[in-house]
Amino acid sequence: MDVELDVRTHRFSGEQELRYTNNSPDTLRELYFHLYFNAFRPGSEMDVRSRTIADPDERIGGRIAEL
Repeated sequence: MDVELDVRTHRFSGEQELRYTNNSPDTLRELYFHLYFNAFRPGSEMDVRSRTIADPDERIGGRIAEL
């Protein structure tokens, strides 16, 4: 994975190569990925959850809030 962060605009950009080996005897016709694009944008479900669920390690939330 090659990712860059623009600290001025708070945006990530990058690319990733993924290799998958099917070890089952079945043929895979589809492969699904859940991408967390904008998962923590203001007002998103993850943003709301991260603010309402107690954080077991408060050090992480503080660092994220400072970004």
